[in-house]
Amino acid sequence: MALFNTGAMIHELRKAKGLTQAQLAEGICARQTVTAIEKGERKPDWFTFKLIMRKLDVNPDNYFNDIASADDIFVRQQLQKCDKLLLSFDWDALKIEHDKMEKDKRFAKGEGHRIFLGLKANFFNQGKYQNPQLAIDASIERLKMSRTDFDLQLVSTYILTFEEQMALNSLATAYYNLGEHGKCIDIRKNIAISFEQNNEKSLNDAELSFHYFIVVTGLCLNLKDSQRYEECIIWADKAIKLYSGSHNTVFFMRITRYKAFSLLKLGQREEGEKLYIKALLYANIFDEYIEHNFELAKTEFEENFGYKLDLSVSW
Repeated sequence: MALFNTGAMIHELRKAKGLTQAQLAEGICARQTVTAIEKGERKPDWFTFKLIMRKLDVNPDNYFNDIASADDIFVRQQLQKCDKLLLSFDWDALKIEHDKMEKDKRFAKGEGHRIFLGLKANFFNQGKYQNPQLAIDASIERLKMSRTDFDLQLVSTYILTFEEQMALNSLATAYYNLGEHGKCIDIRKNIAISFEQNNEKSLNDAELSFHYFIVVTGLCLNLKDSQRYEECIIWADKAIKLYSGSHNTVFFMRITRYKAFSLLKLGQREEGEKLYIKALLYANIFDEYIEHNFELAKTEFEENFGYKLDLSVSW
């Protein structure tokens, strides 16, 4: 690792945020670890450093070259490779990478293992190799790496790290795939509540609130599919209120669709129809990665409202 005064920097940033060492450590590591880092007695691994800096509202990627080891760099490159395979739905290629990582000691502990568990959960949550129980096991193990006494009943009271939010969201998806919809909804609600209670300022920041939109999008879908339409509208309104053009339009379109569908089911057809068309128009104009989602949404609209929708402009 390159040498620079990591401990002093973390100490000063923590003091500026008004956090105690215990508050900074929560959900990341033991308080004694933060103490040792600040005293210069211990160098943080990349994963720990990344979580600490995120909690201090500093972009950890600015310091990657100063902190990362050769193994850290390899792990990160592998993550980027697997993310591309996930986005392209190349399940066979991803299975090959998964099996290689499972045997690689660089993914047996520390950040490498956390990354592997995250990939495993995402991999087994979808596609031809879907296995919800393996996704649940990987997500829970990932949460236990964060805090050994992690309790799902206390999620709304935790100051969740970004990594914990990701693991919980994967866990919720796995429970949904198993048909345990109530458990899935409860988890996503508690993630969102924790985020709202502990990240009030962050909700207005596009980068920091991005995961909030992912969680609420999934929550609204689950509520809609469970015919809990009033709740779906409540959560959709929260997200729509926060939306800005810097957020991903796919999430905005989906959340708006789920609200429109819920309005229709509650007998508010005209309002739901207008809202649905608004979402389709917005998505069709502003998002370049929307074609597949747009066509699905348009078909859903025509099935639910009973007529063919023409969004072409006469001129």
